Amino acid sequence: TTGTTTINVKLNKNLVADSIKVNKDGKDGKDGVSITGPTGVAGQDGNNGKVGITGADGKDAVSISGKDGVGHIGLTGPAGTNGKDGSNGIDMSVKNGYDDAAKGVKGEKGVDGIDGITRIVYTDKTGEHQVATMDDGMLYGGDSGTVIKKKLNNQVNVKGGITDAAKLSNDDNIGVVADGTDTLMLRLAKDLKGLNSATFNNGTDGNTVVNGGGLTINDAAGNPLTSVTKDGVTITDGPSMTKDGIDAGDKKITNVADGTIGAGSKDAVNGGQLHTAVEEIKTKGFGLTAEDGASVKKPLGDTVTVKGDGTNITTSVDNGAVKVALARDLNVDTVTANTVTTGDTKMDTNGVTIKDGANEAIKLTKDG
Repeated sequence: TTGTTTINVKLNKNLVADSIKVNKDGKDGKDGVSITGPTGVAGQDGNNGKVGITGADGKDAVSISGKDGVGHIGLTGPAGTNGKDGSNGIDMSVKNGYDDAAKGVKGEKGVDGIDGITRIVYTDKTGEHQVATMDDGMLYGGDSGTVIKKKLNNQVNVKGGITDAAKLSNDDNIGVVADGTDTLMLRLAKDLKGLNSATFNNGTDGNTVVNGGGLTINDAAGNPLTSVTKDGVTITDGPSMTKDGIDAGDKKITNVADGTIGAGSKDAVNGGQLHTAVEEIKTKGFGLTAEDGASVKKPLGDTVTVKGDGTNITTSVDNGAVKVALARDLNVDTVTANTVTTGDTKMDTNGVTIKDGANEAIKLTKDG
C-alpha cells in the first residue's frame, strides 16, 4: 500500500507450476512436503509426478508417484550414504490380475479377482506380496465334514459335547501334535488318569462299564450280568469266586486237571481219578476167613452169606446187623464145659446139684 491506495493480489483457482514448495527444506527434524510436476521441454515427456513427505536429511520418506502409467506408493527407510538408496524400501502399487487362478486374484486388467476383492500388491526386497483383507478369513477342517470358512473377527466354536466343566478331567489326557505343514493332531494319552468311568456299548446287547470299583457287564435293560470287584468275580444266577470262597452255583466244574492223591495233598481231583480209585477198591473187594483157615472173597457190591449149621446155630439180620444165635434145644453128642446150668440143675466138675425149693439140694457126685 502507498498512502490510501490498496493493491489486491489473488491466486488463480487452477494453478499451473513446475513446482510448489511448502516451508523450506526440513531442518532439525521438521517435516517437509513437496509436489513436483513435469519439467519437460517442448516435444518431450515430462518427469514422473510425485508427492513426497520426508523428514530431516531425507530420512523416513513416503512418496506417491506416477511411473510407467501405474500408480505407486513408495516407503523408504533412512537415506543411505554417498547417494545410495535408503534401506528397507517398500513399493506398493495396483496391478493387473494374475493369470494363475491358484493365487486367488485372477482377472483381466481393471477387473476384480475371482473372489470379488480388489487386491493391494506390494513388493519388497523379498519379492511380491498381497495384502490380506478381513474377508479373507480362515479355513477350518477336520477328519470329516465340510470345511468351515470364517471371516476375520468372527467366532469359531470348538465343542466336545460336555457343557458342565465339573464333569471334565483336569488331568493331561489329550496332547496336540503339529505335523509341520497344515495339521494339528489331537492325540489321546496312552495312560489315562483322573477318569471316573468309561462305558463301552455292544450294539443292542448291553454295555460294559469300567470304574474305580471294578468292571460290570450289563444286559440291554441295564441289569448286571457279571461283575468284577476287589472281592472277586460274581455271575448273576451263576457261579462266583470271591474272597469268601468258590460257589459253583449248581453248575459243573469241568476240565479239571489231575490232582495229587496222597497223604497231605490238598489238590482237587476229577471224575476220572475218582473212577479209577473206585474200580481199584471194587476189584480188591473184601474177604472172611473161618477158624478152619478157609476164606471167602467177594468183590464190593456182592453178598456174603453167614449161615448156621441148621440145628444148634442160627443167623439173622436185625436192624442192619447180622446176629448169630445158639438154639434153645441143643442136639449134640457131647458137651464139655466147666459149668452148665439149666433151671434148678447145675452141672460142674463136682457133679450135679438139684435145688429143690426150701429143701436141701440133692447132690450127685463121684462119691455118691
